[in-house]
Amino acid sequence: MIAMNRLLLQAKTPLYHAVKETLRRQIVELYRPGDRISPEADLTAEFGVSQITVRRAIQDLVREGLLYRRQGKGTFVSGPKLAQNLAILNSFTQMVVEQHRSIRSDTISITELSEQDALKHPALRPPVLEVVRLRIVDDQPLALNNSYYSIESFPQLSNLLEEDPNMSIYRVLEERFDVQVSVQEQSLEISFVDDWEANLLDVEPGHPAFLFNITTQNQQHQIIEYVRAVYRSDRCKFTLFPRRP
Repeated sequence: MIAMNRLLLQAKTPLYHAVKETLRRQIVELYRPGDRISPEADLTAEFGVSQITVRRAIQDLVREGLLYRRQGKGTFVSGPKLAQNLAILNSFTQMVVEQHRSIRSDTISITELSEQDALKHPALRPPVLEVVRLRIVDDQPLALNNSYYSIESFPQLSNLLEEDPNMSIYRVLEERFDVQVSVQEQSLEISFVDDWEANLLDVEPGHPAFLFNITTQNQQHQIIEYVRAVYRSDRCKFTLFPRRP
C-alpha cells in the first residue's frame, strides 16, 4: 500500500489521472463485468488521496464506459458495449440478436396525441400514435425510444404492441402492413439525461447519453416514422465506414 501511494505521489501526471490509471489496471486484472468496485471512501483510504480526487477518477472511467453507476447501489464494471453500424439500416431488435445478446422491451406508454401535439410531426397523417418503450439488453436498460406513427396508416398497431411489447415494429410494418423500411435520416448529438430518463435508464441524472433524432421512409420515400432515442453512452458505441465516392 505504501509503495502504491508513493508511486501515485511521484507520478508526473495529475494525481487524479494516476489514480484513474491504477483503477483501470485493477478493474482489468481483478474484476468481471457486473462486479461492484469499492466505495469512494474505501478507495480514498486505499490510495491515500482526497475523496474529490477519487471521485474525479471514477467519473472519467464512467465517461469512458469502463464503469457505470446505479442510483443508490454503487459503481459497477461495464460489460462489452453494444456495437451498432450506422451505415446498415437494421431494426434494433435484429441488431441485438445478431450480437447474441438478450433483449426485451418495457412499454412505458402508448398515447394518441392531441391535434396540437400531432402538428409537431407534420409529415405524418393525423391522428398520430406516440409509443414510448424502454429497450433492455442483457437485463440492463440501454435505450429509451419515443416513436411516432400515423394511426390511419397503421391501424391496430397499439393493440399489437399491447399483445407483444417485445415485438420488432419494423418486422410488423413489413409483415402486417406490407411496408418496407427503406431510408433513414439520423442526427446524433451528445445529451445529458433528465431525472425521468435517469430513473428509467438506471443512471444518475445528468449522465451523458447519445441522442438520436430519426426520420424513417418507406420504399416509396414517404415518411412513416419519427423517433427520438436516448442511448446510454456507457453501454453502446456506434461505427461508420466512410468511403470515397
